[in-house]
Amino acid sequence: MASSGRIPKVWKLYDELIAAVPDVFTGMIEELRGKRVAVVGHFRHLERISGICQLSVLERRPGQGDLPDTACEYVLGEQDVVFMTATTLVNKTMPRLLELSRNARVVVAGPSTPLHPLLFAHGVDLLGGLIVDDQDAAWRAVAEGGHKALFLQGGRMVKVTSLHAACGNL
Repeated sequence: MASSGRIPKVWKLYDELIAAVPDVFTGMIEELRGKRVAVVGHFRHLERISGICQLSVLERRPGQGDLPDTACEYVLGEQDVVFMTATTLVNKTMPRLLELSRNARVVVAGPSTPLHPLLFAHGVDLLGGLIVDDQDAAWRAVAEGGHKALFLQGGRMVKVTSLHAACGNL
């Protein structure tokens, strides 16, 4: 992911473009209707969108109905919207996935998503991640092994959009 070394002015309203959503898929249901959608990494509750779009799920350890992640070379270039887990940043597959998805609206999602505008300069259009609002409640939820409780007690899922995306200039 090459960078020009400067922060574009399109990030000026970054803090104002955070919107609370139950999850990024729910927040985009109308946008996904009738579209070709690929999801890199098997997220929970994909059945919510499977009936409204042409869904392809690419997974490192494919389950029933999933495609192996190596199919990305053939699938991503044909999609309208591509979701990818933030794990693609950690496992170093994100640069290639972004290259293959350059003609799609790209969403990086999941609680570990870095909510940083630098990703917008590399082809990401929307970030969906976790913000901790109550540190004590979040620590308590983690200490008790309640990964789902973290979203209900101490944290909330948000989406962050670049100014270009918010103004329809993608």
